[in-house]
Amino acid sequence: MKVGSTGCVTSSGQLRMAAPLQTCTREERRSVIRFLSSEGVKPTEIRRRMKTQYGDPCLSLQQAYNWDSKFKNGMPSVAGADRAGRPRTACALERVQHAERVTRETRRVTTDALALELDISHGSAHHIVHDALQQHHKVCARRVPRQLTAELTERHMEACDERTKLKRVLFFSAQSLEMKPGPTISSQKQRKRAKSGHIRIHRNPKNVVPNLQRIEGH
Repeated sequence: MKVGSTGCVTSSGQLRMAAPLQTCTREERRSVIRFLSSEGVKPTEIRRRMKTQYGDPCLSLQQAYNWDSKFKNGMPSVAGADRAGRPRTACALERVQHAERVTRETRRVTTDALALELDISHGSAHHIVHDALQQHHKVCARRVPRQLTAELTERHMEACDERTKLKRVLFFSAQSLEMKPGPTISSQKQRKRAKSGHIRIHRNPKNVVPNLQRIEGH
């Protein structure tokens, strides 16, 4: 049986495709890089072969170069190095659940009030609300739900309908006042009065008799 680039060739000459792997842990990925790096395989080839088996998201080319360099410089283990500091407890599951209960009970709670309730910093409270819960956004320093309930949606639609009707009433009322016909005066009298400067005539293309406005001071 011979091993090909994309599978195995059996004794009968048939090509058996290699089955791709569905999962890839961090330690497994680093172990593969360490093994292939010890054989002298270049990082570009390591990434290509891992992409074939694990898929594209498993490893970037930069990560392949970084870990190849670490193992060549004598890194003894595939486990990550211990980091300084204590684990993050402000955004623990219990605090996130507590914050969710508070925000649902009091819709207008502020981030400072939530931080005081949970005994955490302002930044941690902001992270819980906007990143962990992803249920609220800020409007005028107050928090309201993103998704409206059926009752609130119906209220909003009724308010929009009433606003639209009011706009129509105001619009047509203004139009009727502007188009209100004035007193009927013969064309000859209109020309004479306009020539003398006592009356200003607004010509209307729709043949509606315009209002005659007397000009004071002439």
